[in-house]
Amino acid sequence: MKVNDRDLRGSAMQTMRLCAALMALAFIVPAALPANAQPNAAVPLPDYRPTIADLMIWGVQPRHIKIATALRDQNWAYAAYETNELRNALTRIVRAVPIIDRKFDTAAMMQATVTMPLHDLADAISARDSAASTTAYAALTKACSACHQAVNH
Repeated sequence: MKVNDRDLRGSAMQTMRLCAALMALAFIVPAALPANAQPNAAVPLPDYRPTIADLMIWGVQPRHIKIATALRDQNWAYAAYETNELRNALTRIVRAVPIIDRKFDTAAMMQATVTMPLHDLADAISARDSAASTTAYAALTKACSACHQAVNH
């Protein structure tokens, strides 16, 4: 699978726009509060837990894109770093969301789908093997898609 530069730039731009919007909100919301507002007023916060989709978008998708970019540029150190970061993000997701949609064991799904392709990618990157890295990246992408399809996400 060849990574399309235009798709990467488009995804990167979307990510940057989202980050810029969130940063802007961080400045706008406090400015919108009345001058006498108590910042630590006893207002109960809603019990919000990020969904697995939130965690995938925040932790996995950007790293997946960064790995593609690093492979394209043959930046092996960065590819290795982002591959490790991707592995760590997936591990955190397993801890944060142990069961997907009350019926799928997250750890089992990850083990069955992405563990081996991620390991193969790390090995190919360590070997600085461009062809093997591209093949392993495609296999990882296919494994990710298979997991998403299995859980209807």
